[in-house]
Amino acid sequence: MPSSSQSGGARPGPGHRPPRILHRMEAVSMPSPTAGPLDLAPFHALRLSGPRVGDPRLMRLLARPRDRDHRVVEGWIRRGLAVRDETASLHLHEYGAGRSRVRGLVGALDISRTATPGGAAAVLPHERVQDRQTRDLASRLVTTTLDPAPLLLVQRSPAALRALLRQVREQPPTHQFLDRHGQTHRLWPLERADLVAEASGLLAPTTAVLADGHHRYAAHQLRLASSSETDGRALAMVIDQDDLPLRIGAIHRVLGGTRLDEVVRAARTTGFTTEDADETSAPAFLEDDWLVLADGRQAVAVRHPTDQVPSRSLHDRLLPAIEGRPRILGHEHDVDQAVARARASAGVATLLPRPSLASIEQAVASGNGLPEKTTWFSPKPTPGAVLRQVRVAVDAPS
Repeated sequence: MPSSSQSGGARPGPGHRPPRILHRMEAVSMPSPTAGPLDLAPFHALRLSGPRVGDPRLMRLLARPRDRDHRVVEGWIRRGLAVRDETASLHLHEYGAGRSRVRGLVGALDISRTATPGGAAAVLPHERVQDRQTRDLASRLVTTTLDPAPLLLVQRSPAALRALLRQVREQPPTHQFLDRHGQTHRLWPLERADLVAEASGLLAPTTAVLADGHHRYAAHQLRLASSSETDGRALAMVIDQDDLPLRIGAIHRVLGGTRLDEVVRAARTTGFTTEDADETSAPAFLEDDWLVLADGRQAVAVRHPTDQVPSRSLHDRLLPAIEGRPRILGHEHDVDQAVARARASAGVATLLPRPSLASIEQAVASGNGLPEKTTWFSPKPTPGAVLRQVRVAVDAPS
């Protein structure tokens, strides 16, 4: 299967780790949307020194924290590895490598209010999460007391907010550095009360889709629900897709315990239209919003019902119809890697078309969201560029 724009030629950015194998019986759930208004508050940012951003030793420490390891932050500051801002600010953060750049407004997002059915929502999660991973991350938040990276929220921001942030960029950035992963970062703090008030007022009535960080978002919600927490905020970046946007890609599935002909038979039985495909035509089918099934030797394109986004059609209609209910061996961001893995495991790759922001918003509006690990957004900021200390209660989950 040749590389194409659907293969995610733009690979996920620094900080990405391949998802672990998901077994079909693992419990999943949909995080709750946050009620409006969208409240992004100034905070005292913690920043690793430029050469330390992306340092694998520091990242391992955050990934495998010791009991009550919040003391590590003070050690970083004493040793000059990190700096804590004395003034609470919002931050305009631009990052990227080469021509691939993203820009967003970073602050402490209020996630303490859950939206009621039919009520106004400020933050809309779009993917289900694995409950065990959520519990692990909630425990890690309590142990480290650190938000290591912002939740990434996407929206089409008001033109007035875009103009305001353009004025902020007329001044030189207060911090500019190259990190260990080759990303350049530029930061402009919004410290003046009038700027913060104007930006906050423009953001308040808007809604944003949670693009990346669903498990961390759910972990914060679990942290709040399981304790007498007073810190109902999470580090977040609001990205204007009409400015310097995130790229959106699909995450493909590799099925085990089934054959290509069995999956095709299930598709036809369920009412899906199928057409034979090959290495040349498969990318075009994906561009036209078809699913593609491939085992490394053959490929078949499947037109899904238009009343659902492709990933929902796959999980709600096609997979349940396959005899024996095959298991998902794993997930791949790249078409060629998914097909190669299917061939090596005698399985079937189910290749998904690249989702648009509009299709994600459609899935959220339907109330169903998307299956877990359906989309990837790139590039992500290297962890450590901007961090936030979390105030935790003694009775929080551990």
